[in-house]
Amino acid sequence: MSEDRRILKSKKALKESLIALMKQRSIKQITITSLAAHADVNRSTFYQHYSSIDDLFQKLTEDVMEDLIRAYREPYIGSDRIIFSELSATSIKIFEHIYSYADFYSVILDTAIFTGFQERICSLIKQLTLHELMEDSPQDINAELYASYHAHAITGLIVSWVSEGFKFTPEYMNEQLIKILNFHPGSSKVRLEES
Repeated sequence: MSEDRRILKSKKALKESLIALMKQRSIKQITITSLAAHADVNRSTFYQHYSSIDDLFQKLTEDVMEDLIRAYREPYIGSDRIIFSELSATSIKIFEHIYSYADFYSVILDTAIFTGFQERICSLIKQLTLHELMEDSPQDINAELYASYHAHAITGLIVSWVSEGFKFTPEYMNEQLIKILNFHPGSSKVRLEES
């Protein structure tokens, strides 16, 4: 049992060290030696779990994405219907997920890797929305377009929140998401400034 804990501790240290080192340099400049030293493990410990820095990054990303899926599903898991107007801020978990991986998302946002990662988040949310939340959508709304709109909106909120340094609490972001989901203006006042 303690061996399992040691393995988990080593993997966690390696993942956290990778994120810390990515704050200082690009992933291509990180060596296994520097990573192992930062994580306070031997190179052999690294190789017991990962074949390369890219392999470690891939596993880290998979872990984050799995947790993102869990967080996104939290308000409706175990239910046969989600009623947006009845959601509470405490039932939304996606922003708590983002905040719990704040260092990861902050580092990723500041790198060229983020464009692909942002697309991956958006695609994931779109697929979850399309396949899990569009069961009884109105006939006159294209489900694919709605899912795309929804995914880009949530991804946009995430990107904005991360890029602004998490200036709002996860709870505030949850509340705002619920308000946005329930906001359906019939019209809107227009204000044009003359050029």
